[in-house]
Amino acid sequence: MYFSSVFSDNRLNLDTSSLGIKTFDLPNNVNFTVENVYKHLSDLRSNWSIGPDGLSGEYLYQLRDIIAFPLWTLFKRSLEEGIFPSMLKFSSVTPVHKSGELSNVSNYRPISIQSHISKIFELLVLNCIQPSINRILMEEQHGFRPGRSTVTCNLVFNNYIYQSFNLKTQVDAIYTDFNKAFDSVNHNALIQVLNVSGIGEPLLSWFSSYLSCRYQWVKLLGVKSNVYLATSGVPQGGHLSPLLFSLFINSVSSVLSNSQILCFADDIKLYSRISSLDDCILLQSDFDRFTEWFNLLGLSLNVSKCKAMTFARIQSPVKYAYHLGPTAISRSNNCVTDLGFILSSDLDPRPHIEHICCKAFKTLGFVLRLCRDFRLGRSYKVLYCALVRPIVEYGAVIWDPHDLNDSLRLERVQRKFMRYASLRLNIPCEPHNYGPVASQLGLASLAERRRISGIKFLNSLLQGNIDSPYLLSLVCFRVPQRYSRSVAPFYVPFASTNYLKNEPITRMMSNANVDPSFLLCL
Repeated sequence: MYFSSVFSDNRLNLDTSSLGIKTFDLPNNVNFTVENVYKHLSDLRSNWSIGPDGLSGEYLYQLRDIIAFPLWTLFKRSLEEGIFPSMLKFSSVTPVHKSGELSNVSNYRPISIQSHISKIFELLVLNCIQPSINRILMEEQHGFRPGRSTVTCNLVFNNYIYQSFNLKTQVDAIYTDFNKAFDSVNHNALIQVLNVSGIGEPLLSWFSSYLSCRYQWVKLLGVKSNVYLATSGVPQGGHLSPLLFSLFINSVSSVLSNSQILCFADDIKLYSRISSLDDCILLQSDFDRFTEWFNLLGLSLNVSKCKAMTFARIQSPVKYAYHLGPTAISRSNNCVTDLGFILSSDLDPRPHIEHICCKAFKTLGFVLRLCRDFRLGRSYKVLYCALVRPIVEYGAVIWDPHDLNDSLRLERVQRKFMRYASLRLNIPCEPHNYGPVASQLGLASLAERRRISGIKFLNSLLQGNIDSPYLLSLVCFRVPQRYSRSVAPFYVPFASTNYLKNEPITRMMSNANVDPSFLLCL
């Protein structure tokens, strides 16, 4: 049984004094009302999967008026006594393919399917403690936090690289990969970290009970495996798991003195500006301390999946062979995939654009074959907007191209769809002129949508809906020294090159300055 073999030995006692963990004033108990329980029961959907207890979301939804108070009483007593109900600790595991060969079981991620009652309980606890814990999580953690995403994480990283390009220096980055990070979290170590961080009784005992004695089985194609004990790890698919893992590794930045770090849950990269070989050695020393720190927590790196990458626009960048122990880390020379975005060594967006266009054309082909017998014209647009367009728009604030050819390459995806729609819906249009089709279907050009998306992102950043103090610090307001007819709200620094002019935050401010409707959004 592969999935039962990935767990680690739970007998580990930490020397927390060597981990640099800070103590905070965190909640020791959790309070919520019957109305909160009722609300989450009302949010259940009939199409949600049935949990290991055999209770469907539809069944619990229909009984919400009857069971809300008994469940609230059960949850309240569980938290007061610090004991998580044992019947809620059972979960079935569904293998989800990540990448690589389909026949290799190690290429699958185990997703725990828990009972709806357990997930409601976790969500109630999460809503109570998340605001307090979010305030103490390190600024560099972007994973599973309100107002943060892979986009904010990559924007911070890209801005650092653009600043380095402007200084005529390179950036070396080490991308790390852990061996089953979520499954390898030691329960004793996690409870010790929670205790030192400031979580006290009875909530600490409740977390200890929540993690221990959890039983699972694998379910695939209607066949169930034998039941096995999960001796380590946090449940993948649980509402509390990302928050617990983030708190578990929250002090990692304390061991770094010469480099920067960015995290999206367990996807972590170390990076630094490099001007000489000495800077490479300093980054390597930080990486050594980083590795040792995680070894103390019982988490190990998978050296075969770790990558080193140099970002530079200089003629002769410094080359250095980074290593994990005695093993050299493989180097990506041209491109690296970072949280779903393909980054080239000079931050040219073309490799990423080519990748998403190829993916979008394949998906569009599937949609067009699927729509062959459809009679309702609206169905074409719904499927295109739901399945195809998001592929060429996700994270566009990062890679929005300044090169016209790249922009036209993206537009070809939508034009192919409009050409098909004009034939199926009998919309008259001249060859290569899809204006009437776009007008009738209500489709704006992808370039215009990217421009609006960037302005909306900037507006959300200013309003606090996007939580990134670093990105907010990059926004410069225009303060005229004398009366001016200009109503441009932002000061855009002078850029001597196209790539600096197209730096994401700079581009957003430039677009907002010439958008007459932006002031109405503030």
